[in-house]
This record gives sequence, C-alpha cells and structure tokens, in this order.
Amino acid sequence: MTSLNLLAVAALLTSLVAARPALAAPERFESQLTVYALPAPRPAGLSWKTPGGLARRVLVDEAGAKLGLFTHAIGHQAIHVQCAASAGAPAAEWKGSMYEANPSEFSQAAIRDGWGLLILFKTFSGRFQTPAELDHDLEERLANGRIAFVRFGLSSGGCRRILAFIRGFEERKANLKYGLAARPRHAEGGGCSAFSMSAVEVAGVMEPAFKAGWSFNVNVPEALIGAPPTKKVSLLAIADDIRPWAAPIEPHRPLFGWDPTLAFEWIVDAVGRAAKGQKVLQEAVSIERRGKAVGLVVDRRSAPVPTDPLFFK
Repeated sequence: MTSLNLLAVAALLTSLVAARPALAAPERFESQLTVYALPAPRPAGLSWKTPGGLARRVLVDEAGAKLGLFTHAIGHQAIHVQCAASAGAPAAEWKGSMYEANPSEFSQAAIRDGWGLLILFKTFSGRFQTPAELDHDLEERLANGRIAFVRFGLSSGGCRRILAFIRGFEERKANLKYGLAARPRHAEGGGCSAFSMSAVEVAGVMEPAFKAGWSFNVNVPEALIGAPPTKKVSLLAIADDIRPWAAPIEPHRPLFGWDPTLAFEWIVDAVGRAAKGQKVLQEAVSIERRGKAVGLVVDRRSAPVPTDPLFFK
C-alpha cells in the first residue's frame, strides 16, 4: 500500500472515531435517575405479537423460574434515584422497584385456577424490591450483559419530585398491590415497569421514543379472559390458540403496558445507532458501558419540573 493510501485510510479511521460518542468515564450528575431494563430470559423471551405466543412464553418462563434456571421470568425494570442536598434538605436516594410479594399467587391463578388472560388485569400481593435485591441483580446482569439502562441528569426539583411520588405511593399502600394493568399514579398499585416509568414521568423526562418503543397496546379477546369459578380459561389452551389480538369491533378489553424486554432491546439498538451518530432521543445522548452492559446518558437538568398532581385520585 502506498504512503498516500495509508494516509487516506488513517484519515478515514480518524473521522469515524470522531463521529462516535466517546466511551469515556461516565459523567456523574449531582442528581440523577437511572432506569434499568432486564429482559425476559432466553430462549423463550416474551412476545406480545399474539395471545397464544404470549401464553407459550409465560409458561416456559414460569417453568424455568420454578426449576431455578433463571430469575425474573417475565423481565424486570427498576430505578435508582440519587438526589443531592439542596435548600436545607439532605442528600437522599431510593433504589428498587415493584415486586410480587407471593409469586405462587400468579402461578396458581394462571395455571391452576383458570383465570386465562384475566391475569393481565388483576392485582396480586406486592411489595417494594429492596436495594440489596437490586444490587444482586446488577452484579449478575452487568457481568453477563442481560441488562441495559438510561441514566438521566436531573434538576433538584425533578429529582425530589420522584422521591415525593415514592413516599406518596407507599403512604397510599399502593406498593402492596402488584399488577400489569394497575396505574401507579392512580394509586392502584403497579408492575415493575409501570412504577419505573411513572418515576420518569413525574420527573418530566419522558420521551416519545420510550412510549413508542418500550410499551405495548393490545385488545385482549373476552373469550380468553376467565371469570372463575363460573368461567375458567386454561392458559395451556390459550398457548395452542392461533387467534390474533381482538379487532376493535370484537368483544375485548384494551390493555396498555410497559415491557422490560422491549425496553432492553430498544436501548441496545439505540446505543448502536447513537454510536453511528444517529439521533435517538430529543436530547443529545452519550454512551456508557458498565461491565458487559450498555446504556444511554441524557442530561435533562434543564427540563421543566412538572406541576401536575403526583396522583390522580
């Protein structure tokens, strides 16, 4: 290769490196929110393409969890809020999410009692995940890469608003009710993802891309929803069913939710696109690596602090 060609290759490599966000030491904000997304286990994963596909994956994931093959059978989402001292208030933090208090309740309802897809709308016994439990998840997942995250730099007001939401959630005993369809800001309880995304929302840093890429919106056919003891629907029967989600004109119940697996896949894809210089969020992002895991860092310290109520009831 001639010296001229070598110079051209060197110039090209230099331009490519310059176009990529640097993986330098991550910026540490005084106040910040980190949202972690842990996908459902492989190989089954989780899919919202059809009711039958969802049921098959839930059955496989639940069986694997009972055998001790993996944790978080349907995925998990959690937060870490760190607020700096301000206006006389000491520094404070909160780490965790929503958890099932009694996992056997879900298994019995889904497999033994004939609830069918009513399990998507019901609440079960809930509790807050402890910081130690999340630390254990992080140690395991950062080592194997089965976790992704978004870290937001926050204003003091935005950060303190999350802590106020969590206090209000617990005061209303909403943390004792765990359910996919439960709305945290209506104090109905919540699943891990809905609770985590409520923190993002009350801080004023929700992005349209999250709603588009991290959530699902389906119409659950009434025929697949049990009403024990008068109407029992087997999850095994649903797993063999090839019908799609209901059309708007069919009897159904609408279901909106947030999915950790969708969030994980979106973040990993967004990191790849951001590394190529593509715009992935409304605000500029940088890339952070922790162990084998990757995430996005977004400076939202100048975001307006919302003034709407923390709770709608």
